[in-house]
Amino acid sequence: MTTATARISRPGRSAPQPSRHARSRERALAWARRAPLLPALIFLIIVTQLPFVMTLIISFLNWNSLSPDKTPRRTCCPRHL
Repeated sequence: MTTATARISRPGRSAPQPSRHARSRERALAWARRAPLLPALIFLIIVTQLPFVMTLIISFLNWNSLSPDKTPRRTCCPRHL
């Protein structure tokens, strides 16, 4: 049977710092755990934020849904812009 012991640092002494190689390995392992979630995150951003952005764009245009052939005009900005 194995037992786990915790390292307790004494006051006035700092805990040993992991080496540069150990830190880079931990970072690589962290990204390996996150990588399978990235396609889902990208899909979620596209599905939720793209319609929101398009809604904002359309709301600033004088767009007529009954005759969309006409060129939309800006309604939020002065004429000289």
